Amino acid sequence: MRRKALNQVATQYVQKWKHENKEDALVSFFYGTSGGLADRIQEFTNLKNVDPLLLILDISDGGKYVQNLSGKPDAAQFTAFVEGYLAKTLPKKGIKE
Repeated sequence: MRRKALNQVATQYVQKWKHENKEDALVSFFYGTSGGLADRIQEFTNLKNVDPLLLILDISDGGKYVQNLSGKPDAAQFTAFVEGYLAKTLPKKGIKE
């Protein structure tokens, strides 16, 4: 369910940015549960054992934006998180915090 909802949101943003002729996507979307890249990102951002969560990692800004998930997150929750990031209204933490 989460993967499907996140994929739906990602597809909407990618299509929107293509329509607006944005050369680079403003956000890249990745879904991971455990192992491989997901584990390395959790280790890099000191978010081990924090599941499930939404994470926007803004390396150029030196920050991360985190939202813990509970229940059954849906596309509306994912969209609100991305919109909050784009509007710069989400609380920012240092990448290693």
